Amino acid sequence: MWSVTRKEIEQFLGTILFMSLTQKPSTRDYWSSVRPVPGVSEVMSVNRWEEIKRNLHFNDNESFVPAGQVGHDKLHKVRPIVKHISQVMRGLPKEKDLCVDEQIVPFKGSPGLQVHVAKERIISIGTVRQNRLQGCTLKTEKDLKKEGRGAHCERVGIVDGVKLSATAWLDNKMVTFLSSYVGSQPVGEVERYFAAEKTRKMILCPKVVTEYNRTMGGVDKLDSILGLKNPSKYMPLADFKGGVAECLTKAGKSLQKKRGRPSQDVENKFQEKKKRGPVTMIPSMDVHLDQISHYPEWMEIRHRCKNPKCTSLKFVGCEKCKLPLCFNKDRNCFHQFHLE
Repeated sequence: MWSVTRKEIEQFLGTILFMSLTQKPSTRDYWSSVRPVPGVSEVMSVNRWEEIKRNLHFNDNESFVPAGQVGHDKLHKVRPIVKHISQVMRGLPKEKDLCVDEQIVPFKGSPGLQVHVAKERIISIGTVRQNRLQGCTLKTEKDLKKEGRGAHCERVGIVDGVKLSATAWLDNKMVTFLSSYVGSQPVGEVERYFAAEKTRKMILCPKVVTEYNRTMGGVDKLDSILGLKNPSKYMPLADFKGGVAECLTKAGKSLQKKRGRPSQDVENKFQEKKKRGPVTMIPSMDVHLDQISHYPEWMEIRHRCKNPKCTSLKFVGCEKCKLPLCFNKDRNCFHQFHLE
């Protein structure tokens, strides 16, 4: 009888996140003796990982309906998870207009998604690349430029029972919009600055553009502001995924917990030190305070202790955190780092 623990499932999901950050030709290469990936190879054996992958199912494959037949579901294998997440998300308070941008989800748009949400009684609007609109022929940017700024072109079609409108509009550059509830009509006007003539003029503006700007203007402005600021102040998506993966693979439950909440003294001092300049990244609090498998190990090269306000050079470090820490009769940064 095959069985798996909750801890192994969390570690399995964590290793998948690590794999998404480091591409390898094959899965077994993450355990290669030449260039292994520590976030994967040190968590579980390749045989156990493949065993979990082989036996882990979220739906019955026998009930899968092939593509082209009535009742086909692209998300059949993960449908129970999708339903569960949807139920949880539906319980959250929401505004009338929900904006999703590349800063939130790295997604470039697809008619298939708009068809899916339309069937869930959710109307949508967004920008799309013309090469994703198969069978839909719109005017090119060159053709629109001949007509002048404000020129537009609309095509309406039905995809899997859902009516979609695709509109190409020329401002400074051509932008293509795709919507399940609004098209180019009624056409209004907006004011634009013409640099060559150094004057402002009114140009034609389709309704879909006005509606898009009404809901997405703030999000696009935020993207612009983030682009002007120092990017080092914001956590890249890869670092966020790595942090989540680290917690899933390393963080556990302590059998003997300290009473009360952790003091966060080490974490606070580290943040103060971080403001003064570049520092070595330390594991998240969920990892270095979990009190599981933090064993001292001997390091071949002497390194400076990573406990805040300690500058000693030592040969001892934490096998799990991969950080040098003092561990002698005078100072025990190893103990302090893993408890505060």
